[in-house]
Amino acid sequence: MKKYSRVIALVLAMALMLVGCGESAPTGGEGTKPSVIVPTTPPVVTPQIEAPEAAKDAGYTSLVFYDDFDDPSTVDWEGTGEPGYKWYIDRPFGWESLQDGDVVIEDSIATIAPQKSCANWGISTYSAKGDTGAAWTYAYFEARIRINTDITKDDLTEKGQPAFWSFSKDHTLRRDEGRWGEIDFFEVTFEADGTFNNTLVTSMHDSRVADGKQENLSNTNNIHPYFVSDDWQTIGCLWTPGSVSWYLDGGFISRTTYSADGMPDPASSTNQEVGCFSILDQEEMLVILGSGPCWPMEVDWVRVWQAEK
Repeated sequence: MKKYSRVIALVLAMALMLVGCGESAPTGGEGTKPSVIVPTTPPVVTPQIEAPEAAKDAGYTSLVFYDDFDDPSTVDWEGTGEPGYKWYIDRPFGWESLQDGDVVIEDSIATIAPQKSCANWGISTYSAKGDTGAAWTYAYFEARIRINTDITKDDLTEKGQPAFWSFSKDHTLRRDEGRWGEIDFFEVTFEADGTFNNTLVTSMHDSRVADGKQENLSNTNNIHPYFVSDDWQTIGCLWTPGSVSWYLDGGFISRTTYSADGMPDPASSTNQEVGCFSILDQEEMLVILGSGPCWPMEVDWVRVWQAEK
């Protein structure tokens, strides 16, 4: 019996030691360690937003980017260039970053109102400083925008007008100085006499440098007078291989097609070159919201859809 009692006692002692090892360490006193709480990151929830018809017809039903401007922290206000933001205020090509007041987010609306002209480059989805952010090849891009249409060219102190557009990521980072692409989803322009006739511009550009000179080839079906109102309007642009199409409030506006071994359609003296615009197929495009001094642009939201992966 004593033998078995000693065995039982030994087992009980070992069990007590194991229980003691599993207890939480005290939080005070010499030689003790505080309890560690591991933070948990909440899952990223993508909102259930139905893709526009044109996007669905192209198979672009995956919402890969969105901002309703409900939370100002989506913008890298300090210009750090760190990853994790949806919008960045630093600009490429030696231009200075946006200044305080150039972009204001209030009541779920982003107002782009720069104090200095900078080629309509405001906030963008990619940071040249940090080489980080979002850029896309082939997608449906959409934004809900409002501008003041009661304006003339004489009302402006500097160049610049409301714009929702995309630009080559590689050229932004100066990785390719020879040839690059650009797609403008929404811009506005003045008539020759300086009046504004609510003209919407929907452009694509094939830019290249040869013999030290820059050449810019553009589509011709890009000028649309009396399309812009002073109310909220939804601007859409569908980019698929070999084709770019523009939409206003869900309605089709225009389309330009291209190929590496053919002429663009429509073709003209401004783009009459085999392979014109085919550089786009080699690009990742970042998105930009911008304007010029004295002409603010309000943005309700921005969305980007692509094909399911």
